[in-house]
Amino acid sequence: MVWDSHGPHVRLEMTMRLPRTVEFHEKGVPTKDVFSRIYSSKFWGNAGGGSGIGSEPSSTAVLRPKLVDVIKKYGIKSMLDAPCGSLAWMPLVLEQVPDMTYTGIDVACDVIAQHQVNYANRTNWRFYCADVCHQGLPRADIVFSRDSLQHLPLSYAHAFLRNVRESGARYLLVGSYINGTTANIDVPIGGYYHINVLNQPFSLQHALLETLSEEVGYSNDSPKSMMLLEVAKM
Repeated sequence: MVWDSHGPHVRLEMTMRLPRTVEFHEKGVPTKDVFSRIYSSKFWGNAGGGSGIGSEPSSTAVLRPKLVDVIKKYGIKSMLDAPCGSLAWMPLVLEQVPDMTYTGIDVACDVIAQHQVNYANRTNWRFYCADVCHQGLPRADIVFSRDSLQHLPLSYAHAFLRNVRESGARYLLVGSYINGTTANIDVPIGGYYHINVLNQPFSLQHALLETLSEEVGYSNDSPKSMMLLEVAKM
């Protein structure tokens, strides 16, 4: 896929609403429909703009300064947020690195359309509706993916990692549970498990540069972290 200032060179149809009788996890339901309905129905609640409590600014208070430090330490000039979700807290980071180019991608087209309106005056912020697993990614110094892979089947996670490698990015900052499952498991689209990208079948420990602890845990959850990976070694 070719990317330019207008986004991916592929025509994307607007998201269709699923009937309420259709389950989120029903086999064969497209990714865009699953996540669009999750947002429109507030399946994860109102917190974090519909992205869930983990996307509340209070839940990212520890992570945000660490992310700014990584951006400055590694000379990051451009970041791809894949997926960007409701953007409930990321602007608090972007305000501290105003010269960095930011691109947010999400499969929920209605969410992206709202961002394009709300942040139209931000000349170095761009938003596109695209599937981060099954469409090519635009080039950026770092790909940021905090809360995505744990909601996807393993084959989708592998496809995303392949897209990151092929995008030309230097770094990937990805959400992981440092004490997560000893065996990463398959879940339906929109499901959830404690992914650990250092364990099989990902086994990305040889690409690990830093671990950023979020110091946030929810009931019965293991601590959440962000793993900074060198893409060339993935």
